[in-house]
Amino acid sequence: MNVCLFTISFLPRIGGMEFVIHHLGNTLVDMGCKVTVISQKTKTSGQFDHKYRLVRYGYAVRGAGKSGANLLSSLSTIRKEDRHDPFDVVHCHSVANAGLGAS
Repeated sequence: MNVCLFTISFLPRIGGMEFVIHHLGNTLVDMGCKVTVISQKTKTSGQFDHKYRLVRYGYAVRGAGKSGANLLSSLSTIRKEDRHDPFDVVHCHSVANAGLGAS
């Protein structure tokens, strides 16, 4: 199964949602799924081990979110990734923002 985990916030930013997505992605890969995590770019950088494919979208500059640039980038990215290798499941985290982009 080809699974997309779509979110607006991800590692190296630290939080509950970020850790859930990370562990869910690794677990799904261990179960035999092909997993792509699509997340917004961050200003901070950090290394972490993961088994899934990580794709970043947007711009890590002040005002990119309010201007709508990150939303347009998220739409373009998820569409491009789905066209390249269609997803069977798109799982959105942070429904108010990621859900809007995925829908």
